[in-house]
Amino acid sequence: MARVPVDAAIVAQCRRVADSIAKDVQGFIDAHTTVGVERTVARSLGVTGADGEGTPLVVTAAWTPHRIAVARLRSSIHGTTTSEERVAA
Repeated sequence: MARVPVDAAIVAQCRRVADSIAKDVQGFIDAHTTVGVERTVARSLGVTGADGEGTPLVVTAAWTPHRIAVARLRSSIHGTTTSEERVAA
């Protein structure tokens, strides 16, 4: 397979910029949403009950997407795969 010449310094700079953008976006999200809001939305969509450990499903519904999104963002910036991302796949 042909190799594409890539300047490692440019890749590193792109990762730093992406990290900065991601932090800005996350800051905006954190300022405009709460787990309480997400739980309310989940309840309004009909999420009820609990998992096998007794944790309400609205709690799982509110937190799981955040963990997966953060894991995917970190792996895309740093070029690694986390255990949370592997679970999400």
